[in-house]
Amino acid sequence: MARHALRLARLDPYVRSGHVETDPEKVEPLDLADLLELLRLVPWKDLGSDTTIWLNPAFGLHSSRVGGADCDLISGDRLIDLKATVRPSTTTDLRQVLGYLLLARAARATDASFPAIHRFGVYYARHRELVLVPVAQLRGPRSLEAVQERFFRRAEALSGGQGRKGDR
Repeated sequence: MARHALRLARLDPYVRSGHVETDPEKVEPLDLADLLELLRLVPWKDLGSDTTIWLNPAFGLHSSRVGGADCDLISGDRLIDLKATVRPSTTTDLRQVLGYLLLARAARATDASFPAIHRFGVYYARHRELVLVPVAQLRGPRSLEAVQERFFRRAEALSGGQGRKGDR
């Protein structure tokens, strides 16, 4: 299964940028060994859920508002990005996942079947560390709603007004 996962991963550059791999069937032995070790370390009980698990979910029409975003995992009420980096950058990574949270909130507002997110964070596979932030702990000079509105206004400005107007 790990060998097939590595082959499937070679499709991602094509989907994202049109880049075609010259040998899509090739699996490097070191990559396979690395992936098998990462899988051996996964704390499945910490990442799983007895309720909903969404793998690689997009955020409905809101994904296109920011150029095509998707996250790695929604497990129950948790939105989790998976990182295999050797040198984590928790601040940068949590900012990225905060953007996913804002997209998830917008998706939930327009589609009640989209999971409600109460915690978001990052799982650092090489360090076997799961960093989760409760949404209720987000505080600051602006409400989360105001941050979400600003986020989508900025996304629309960056896309030259090509983004979808409406629900923010």
